[in-house]
Amino acid sequence: MPGPISRGWLPNLGGTRLADVPPSTAWAGVAAAVLAAAVVGPVVVALGSVVGGLVAVGVSHERRRSARRRADALIPGFLDELARRLRAGRSLRSAVEEAGAVTAAPLGPGLVAAARRSALGVPLGESLDAFATAQASPSLRLVVAALDLATHTGASQAQAVEGVATTLRDRLALGAEVRALASQARASAAVLVVAPVAFAIVIALADPSTAHFLFATPTGLVCLAAGLGLDALGAWWMQRLTAAVG
Repeated sequence: MPGPISRGWLPNLGGTRLADVPPSTAWAGVAAAVLAAAVVGPVVVALGSVVGGLVAVGVSHERRRSARRRADALIPGFLDELARRLRAGRSLRSAVEEAGAVTAAPLGPGLVAAARRSALGVPLGESLDAFATAQASPSLRLVVAALDLATHTGASQAQAVEGVATTLRDRLALGAEVRALASQARASAAVLVVAPVAFAIVIALADPSTAHFLFATPTGLVCLAAGLGLDALGAWWMQRLTAAVG
């Protein structure tokens, strides 16, 4: 068995014993490590804040898109109720108000309010178009266009409504299928955006020399800024590529 470790022996790194390192060099390394730790802390917090802000914006955007999809999913049911009342002889304004009253929020109350504004003198088409624009719903604007066309041409409004309902159901089914197929691409995009930032933070915490280079030297700061800029550009581009399936 080897004997006790003597004071003069320490692990050999690159052919040089740690015991042979001059004190001035050792203290310089310690000072650099302390400086890097002092710099890394606020920078990591800043990076975390930026990433957190980007995630919050993405979540907010996704919530708005989900709310719009839920509202669009209510339109075919509303159109079924509307066609039923039109075939029973109701006027268009009364049919819209009654069908809206049995449709869930946020679609139903808005349609009821639009019909009631029409009773106060605002043209029904204009009132419905304003509501569709406020909802940012292309599906609802399609409904308004079909009703306007049927009104001006004298065609059956019930048939126009039923035709639009069939079209929207097909569109919703196709959209759900496309989103399911694109879910893996969205997950991959999220990983590609987050992974470089997480890797940089881990490396900076694990290796003080790397942290010192990145956060305490002009070249490192330029590299860091370029990397963050390219990462943000990639996130924006991937969001654009996947926005069509939202």
